Amino acid sequence: IDNDNHIYISDAQFGNVQIFSNSGQLLLAVGRLESEPGPGYYSLITGIAVDERNHLYILDQFYKKLDIFRKLEIE
Repeated sequence: IDNDNHIYISDAQFGNVQIFSNSGQLLLAVGRLESEPGPGYYSLITGIAVDERNHLYILDQFYKKLDIFRKLEIE
């Protein structure tokens, strides 16, 4: 959960991180499942985190990478 009370969930089926409002409305999906590495492409998301500045960190074990997204303006 970030400072704006958005809820972040990693979804292995789609290889992305979904961001929801605190009422459960889907606001944004970040990334997608891909067979080749690249920015925003994931195969095996093993961790996500949001820091105090609302920066999103996505760790992919298969591609051995960490993607960092600056604060997302949602809504």
